[in-house]
Amino acid sequence: MPHKRWLQINYDVPRRKIKHFLKWVEKLPIAGIERKKNSFIVYIPQKVLSDEFIYPRFARLSNVSTIAERNWNEEWEKNYEPVFDSESGLYIRAPFHKLNPKAKFEVVIEPGMAFGTGHHITTMTIAKLLMEIPCEGKKVLDVGCGSGILGIIAAKRGASKVVGIDIDENALNNAARNASLNNVNIELHKDWQHLPNSKFDIIIANIELNALIDLMPQFDKHLKGEGLLILSGIIKKQRLQLLEHAELFNFKPILIKDTGEWQVLLLFKSIKSCEDDKRDS
Repeated sequence: MPHKRWLQINYDVPRRKIKHFLKWVEKLPIAGIERKKNSFIVYIPQKVLSDEFIYPRFARLSNVSTIAERNWNEEWEKNYEPVFDSESGLYIRAPFHKLNPKAKFEVVIEPGMAFGTGHHITTMTIAKLLMEIPCEGKKVLDVGCGSGILGIIAAKRGASKVVGIDIDENALNNAARNASLNNVNIELHKDWQHLPNSKFDIIIANIELNALIDLMPQFDKHLKGEGLLILSGIIKKQRLQLLEHAELFNFKPILIKDTGEWQVLLLFKSIKSCEDDKRDS
């Protein structure tokens, strides 16, 4: 019986487009993916090759080669590293990784096609921010929750309720699995209709600029007065546009984390501005 043939496709991806590339590639019928700095290696069965792979979005095709069948889990696990932040003691690992005796706070994430393993700078920056701000007794909403990693951190830090929203069914399944691995409860939904009047103390959204702008009325509706709004998924040149739009909804910046290209914004919902607007109307 002949071995199944596979294609190994190499892509070069600009740093600012890595997150968009991952969201694009997760919708394709791939068998595995590896990252080496700003290069990605995607593995697919030879029979599924299509123009989508040859003319990629957000990337440049650098090489295509044919390989024989292999143990994909074994290969992938060899190249997948845990994430450890020595400053906070936050350790993010897969179930097959060893324990870290230096870890003060551990999160277990089953790697899947959902975005959010702690390897992307925005995910890790928000994760570290959640280690610093008060979460105990808070209600937290994670919009575009992906793997559920950020909601899991909030839950493990004492949040009274965590809700995740994601339009991707695979992401919701992955998030549910990860919540179980960490022994926390996360309420998961595919849209906003299940939260008609819910209010939250903290809302997190690590998605792209246009989606953040479009969702600003929802953030306003569902965030309590003086609640915290954590936004990311934008690059430096988009920051002012997002801040100006957030200002229209009385969201004031408290902290801006500049990672060099990607930006993480911590804002609060100003009650005073809302009251002033009502008096002026």
